[in-house]
Amino acid sequence: AERIDGSGLIAYPGFLDAYTNLGIPEKERTKEERERTEDLNPDPREGPLPATRFADRRGIRPQIRAIEQYVPDDKQREAHRAIGFTAALIATRDGLLRASSHLVSLSNDPIRRAVLLSDVAQHGSFTIGEPGEYPRTILGTFAQFRQVLLDARRHAKLQKYFERHPTNGTRPPTDAALDSLQPMLGRSQRIFFEANSAMTLSTFSSNWR
Repeated sequence: AERIDGSGLIAYPGFLDAYTNLGIPEKERTKEERERTEDLNPDPREGPLPATRFADRRGIRPQIRAIEQYVPDDKQREAHRAIGFTAALIATRDGLLRASSHLVSLSNDPIRRAVLLSDVAQHGSFTIGEPGEYPRTILGTFAQFRQVLLDARRHAKLQKYFERHPTNGTRPPTDAALDSLQPMLGRSQRIFFEANSAMTLSTFSSNWR
């Protein structure tokens, strides 16, 4: 045991930074990186022909896990600890649906020992954070949100159908983004939405259902 002389000192619980990009590099996903995992729009025989060829998912990357991008910096962690923080919820930068967050200790332990809780929540915002044309407006942003959630629900139905009919059903495509949204749609994972201004909060409250 290590004895610490606490004469004249005050002991208190460490603070929790409930949302931070600490240790997350400032790197945007390129258009080519995004398109590599995007799917074609539905077959025109299933409905009206879409105006665009690819199922655009600019700003949609829920399959990312924050811990996979986390690069701890001893100076940053020391600065946090100096003002009383001992743990932090790490989330990635930017994105309409940006990634699952992780609760980590701000000790100098290796990452595998520092993780206190994995995949705490899915995170969303109005900040797209990658190049492209669509969406550019609040209306387009919410259309993007709603479309990907509809796609995720349909993806789950296709997977269940294929499981019941493996010999005559069509195998659904591999889609990490849509798969990663299933816990949120099933209400087993929370979503934390960044509302860092009165305008953002008002818009979110009026449109998100």
